[in-house]
Amino acid sequence: MKICKELNCDNSVFGGDYCKYHQYRRSMQGGDKYKAGGRIKSKPRRRTPKREKDERYYAIQAREFFDESDKICIFCGVGVTKFQGLHHWKGRTNDYLLDKQWWSVVHNKCHVYIFHRCTSEQLQEQWWYEEFVARLKIKSIELYNKITGRGEKIHRLNPLPFKEEEDLF
Repeated sequence: MKICKELNCDNSVFGGDYCKYHQYRRSMQGGDKYKAGGRIKSKPRRRTPKREKDERYYAIQAREFFDESDKICIFCGVGVTKFQGLHHWKGRTNDYLLDKQWWSVVHNKCHVYIFHRCTSEQLQEQWWYEEFVARLKIKSIELYNKITGRGEKIHRLNPLPFKEEEDLF
């Protein structure tokens, strides 16, 4: 049985000639790849070149969209004085990032802190919920059904187990 190569350590080897307590002493074969002395000097890309290009274009388009819009928050219906962001109804993936049809002007508070963090019950308690649903119905009936049907998902997945016996016969 091999012994750990650390001084004054009599434990058996776990891997790389070190015991499990001295594994932190191991280094990557050929050096650490992300340090200046290693083979590769740069970290892996976080985004593809196409996505980087799309995001630069998106930043310009988002400002223009805000300037050309009516500057009314889709959630609360109050005017937005300063650009705080956009809500992407279909997400920010692939072609939807640049598809202006699915963008809406929003207040950051309404968007991030209420819409994305609240349950459907908490969202329905907001003072602006009914007007928001009406505005959403004008924008897209598909989105309207998605938002108003949120609370029904639980009932569709867990229907009542049995009807009354009288109804069965």
